[in-house]
Amino acid sequence: MTFVVTRPLHVVCNEAEQLVRKLILPIVETTRLIEQNLQLAKKHSKDISKNPELARKGLPQKDAKSEHLKYSTTICTNKKCCRTVIVNNETKIEPLSKCHELTKQILSCLVGICSKYGCLWNDHQHITYDVKTDIRYLNETLSAADITKRINNLKEEKKRK
Repeated sequence: MTFVVTRPLHVVCNEAEQLVRKLILPIVETTRLIEQNLQLAKKHSKDISKNPELARKGLPQKDAKSEHLKYSTTICTNKKCCRTVIVNNETKIEPLSKCHELTKQILSCLVGICSKYGCLWNDHQHITYDVKTDIRYLNETLSAADITKRINNLKEEKKRK
């Protein structure tokens, strides 16, 4: 704390802003994953009420793994610069182009305008990692009570985020 107090105010504010920007995306990704797992658990609960044999398969849940990119990438998130694709029954937004692929290029870009369609800087997002998701199954057999407990746990976890 002593170090922070001795620093010039604008430097502290800039560093704080950079930290907040870096944390926003992982928090959003985590919240999205919790919500997807909650929806999978609810769907599975309904499905096993119709077909009890599905309980033997286990509760489907998404796992996420992040992979740090060698260089950060800037993408435009404007509707003109993205398209919607379906991968493994999941709707994802895919950028049509990368504005900058190397950090050095980002630093030299003073204009802040999309290189393809002229979108403004606030439509852009800096990506430093890629998230891969896959579905795994928890436990071999789960009762309806176990699934309800998992749903409640996910709801509690979502509230904490």
